[in-house]
Amino acid sequence: SERWCVMPKRGALIGVLGVLLVLPINAWAIVSDYFTAEEDFEVLRDLRLIDGDHTNRVLRMIRNQRINVAIADLKFTLDRFPNHPRALLLFETVARVARVPQLPVPYYERALTTFPQYALTHAQYGRYLAEIGKVREGLAQLNAAVEIAPDFVPTYVWLAEVYTKSGELGLARQAETRARELGYEGKAYEA
Repeated sequence: SERWCVMPKRGALIGVLGVLLVLPINAWAIVSDYFTAEEDFEVLRDLRLIDGDHTNRVLRMIRNQRINVAIADLKFTLDRFPNHPRALLLFETVARVARVPQLPVPYYERALTTFPQYALTHAQYGRYLAEIGKVREGLAQLNAAVEIAPDFVPTYVWLAEVYTKSGELGLARQAETRARELGYEGKAYEA
């Protein structure tokens, strides 16, 4: 009697799974806006499940030196909610630990391509770009955030920090003054 059903060897199955893990999930993932998740029960449910199973465990994975798992969890979150602010921020942390500063850049770019209307995403990306030495690009993102939301305090605080680091103290003072006018009470820059 002939066998028509041939089971693949374990190594072959692991190889196939490895390939599937490398493929971009966003090719088939449903993309949702983090900031409007509460408007749709199913999207909000998905966000809560993803946060519970992936986003919320990233710091633990970093502490346990499981950087690849942290990256996979963040990728899973950001493939579905590209503008998830905490996931983007956590990706910055992973990039620092892994010493790969470019790691979150494509995720920020995708977030801004998919949902360009949010000042927070522009401001976070601008601050991060400046932090990794791309000051001009960072300032452009921070200024885009000002255009979108002129009363968003963190943008002015981060502008003051970036201007200070780049030696533009006059502009740093202006940004800090605007932040204070909007209610900020901390110190935005050190002269």
